Amino acid sequence: MYALGYTFLEVIFSSLSTEESSTRTSQQAFKRLLEEVFELDLAKLREYCAEEGDWADAVGFLDERSGAGWDLLGDMLRALDDQQRLGLPSAHKLAQHIFL
Repeated sequence: MYALGYTFLEVIFSSLSTEESSTRTSQQAFKRLLEEVFELDLAKLREYCAEEGDWADAVGFLDERSGAGWDLLGDMLRALDDQQRLGLPSAHKLAQHIFL
């Protein structure tokens, strides 16, 4: 779910940006922003994105239904912490299961 969160960001911002898809809307760019610059603070990431004029539609989309898109994103990104804390196997490990 964690990796899907960054895919979610890339798809939304690449699709709804007024500029062509670029490295600015890549998963790696959002990962760096969220984890290194904003220290996992989604509110700060949202504020930063809202100040980028060409991302207004993407921010507006995530803001719909009282910020439900941002909430979903937060849940996806927290899944890694939950997985590690609870000792749950990763999707990669499950895919290597002998049954499969």
